[in-house]
Amino acid sequence: LAVGITGQNNVGALVGTGSVISIDNCYATGNVGGASFVGGLGGYMGTSTNCHSECNVTGTDYVGGFGGFNLGMIYQCSATGNVTGGSNVGGFFGYNDAMIIMNCYSTGSVTGTANSVGGLVGFNAASGNIQNSYATGDVTGVSKVGGLVGGNDAGSGLQFCYSKGLVIGNTDKGGLVGWSDLLG
Repeated sequence: LAVGITGQNNVGALVGTGSVISIDNCYATGNVGGASFVGGLGGYMGTSTNCHSECNVTGTDYVGGFGGFNLGMIYQCSATGNVTGGSNVGGFFGYNDAMIIMNCYSTGSVTGTANSVGGLVGFNAASGNIQNSYATGDVTGVSKVGGLVGGNDAGSGLQFCYSKGLVIGNTDKGGLVGWSDLLG
């Protein structure tokens, strides 16, 4: 599916809001733009397996190369487009809401004008678990800027992951994780 889609909220090449359905074996390429909850495949995503987004994505908040906001289990998926946004911006997901992301990757550059900007995920919420995944694109943001994850909440985990892109930020920046709540 090749697209050029713009909208306001809940914008994606395949679905705007797909939190209650499973998206499997899908592919999208093109450009996607909007305000909040903007992603290459979907703005507000549920479970996905074996999907790929080659979309360049632009938005304001909750912006990702694959999905803007994750509410599902994500397995063997990838995103290779460039992503630009404000806060909660990631090469794969802008925000992971306590879900599992496994065997996934992103390769595009990620640019955020505010906080929680990551090569794979902008913000990984409590109990979010990212396993066997990586990001290779350059990441630029202001605060909570990380090569893999910009902000990592208490109780969230990273296992067998890596990043190798250049990371540029003002505060709370790191090659793998920009900021982590270790006290929670």
